[in-house]
Amino acid sequence: MPSGRLATQNALMLLPEEHCNQIFELGSGWGNVAALFAREHPEIEVTGIELSWLPYLFAKLRYRHPNLQFVRQDFFKFNPPTNSVLFCYLYPEAMEKISSHEAFSQCWILSNTFICPNRQPMFESVPSRICPEQVFLYAPNYPE
Repeated sequence: MPSGRLATQNALMLLPEEHCNQIFELGSGWGNVAALFAREHPEIEVTGIELSWLPYLFAKLRYRHPNLQFVRQDFFKFNPPTNSVLFCYLYPEAMEKISSHEAFSQCWILSNTFICPNRQPMFESVPSRICPEQVFLYAPNYPE
């Protein structure tokens, strides 16, 4: 299920200034959101991570931006840089795994619709008739 345009725009507005200029879309599918992030923020490196062959190949062939790449990989085996942004629109069980995943704990998480049950959002959008999808922003959990 692709992210709606308004939810994606909300996510773009919520990008924290403190991130390390890298965004990873976990489960990038056909590549629409990753391509929009890359187009709207040419100064940021954007990577779409997708395991399924067909959407991965489609996105890789369709979208060409100098700051955009697509990787075919299981994102649960991926170790993102500290302070990077992870965007996801995934089902509740995957969000539970993401919220407790060690490699993702020091990243910003922007989630469309589904919460990270083990983390407290620092912001959540208010759903409306125009945009019923909520977007949640989670700050990194840095070790003390």
